[in-house]
This record gives sequence, structure tokens and C-alpha cells, in this order.
Amino acid sequence: MAADLQRTSYNMMIYEVCDFCTALLDTRGRLLAQNLGGVSHFVADLGVIVQDAVARFGARGFLARAT
Repeated sequence: MAADLQRTSYNMMIYEVCDFCTALLDTRGRLLAQNLGGVSHFVADLGVIVQDAVARFGARGFLARAT
């Protein structure tokens, strides 16, 4: 994901500065994988955000809003 994002981005902050992060989380918001070389503070709260969304909307509601 990170390589494709960086390669195809039109934003200089992404393709030159690597000011991004990609991650794979499970349905409970637990971090499974994260790219190397990006800005890690983006992911620091990502699991918590997903967990809060699942708690607020339920797993079905969160997935329905994401599509």
C-alpha cells in the first residue's frame, strides 16, 4: 500500500517527504501491519479511532459507512 501510494501520489508531501502511513487493522481495530519509512504518529491513534467507530456504530454500521 505504501509503495503504491507514494508512487502514484500527486502530492509532494507524500511522494517526496513520505508524510503518510499505511496500516492494516482487524475488525476490532487492532494493528496487524504498518508500513516502514512513513510517519508513524499517524498510526499511533488509528487503532483507537477504529475501535471507537466500531463501538459507536457497531461493526456493521462502521463497515457500511466505510464503503
